[in-house]
Amino acid sequence: MHLVFEKVEIFNLEADLMRIGLSIGDTLKLQIDDDGHCDAYYTPKQTWLGKIFINRKHQRLGHLSKNDALHLAKEVKDASKARVRVVDAIPKHLSVENKDSVYISVWLKQ
Repeated sequence: MHLVFEKVEIFNLEADLMRIGLSIGDTLKLQIDDDGHCDAYYTPKQTWLGKIFINRKHQRLGHLSKNDALHLAKEVKDASKARVRVVDAIPKHLSVENKDSVYISVWLKQ
């Protein structure tokens, strides 16, 4: 596997980090569309109530910047497997800008 991004930020987060329980080491899914946009999706943590009402669909977290998405689209063309992990997650109550921040790393296998 080779490294594509060591640490890249996800923009326009649609979920509260404290509420969804996203942390360092969690797996994300990336989806690249035809327009060059790359969205990041997470799987919600299963709670005791979630065991009764099963809802394990991936939910949208945010997207990569346009330049990062274009670079990733070039690299992923001949890749057979991708590994996407959260490498840094800063909740808004610990952030200077008072906003959640998530950074991911992306590895691809040729």
